[in-house]
Amino acid sequence: MQSNQLAGLELPMRVLVWEDEDAQTWLAYHSPQQIGEDFQIADNTEAIDMLTSAIKKLTDAAVK
Repeated sequence: MQSNQLAGLELPMRVLVWEDEDAQTWLAYHSPQQIGEDFQIADNTEAIDMLTSAIKKLTDAAVK
């Protein structure tokens, strides 16, 4: 948000988990890299890497 306040529209990051009609579970979220590109802050690699690591840890724990 410090690079582009409009990026706040994507924060806090959200994860959607759902089960389809075949009882298969799915998980989806906007990648931090895509958010960076969408809001022209892709050059802020430190923040993007931190968000990527955090969302990966969260989603890895959720699928176990």
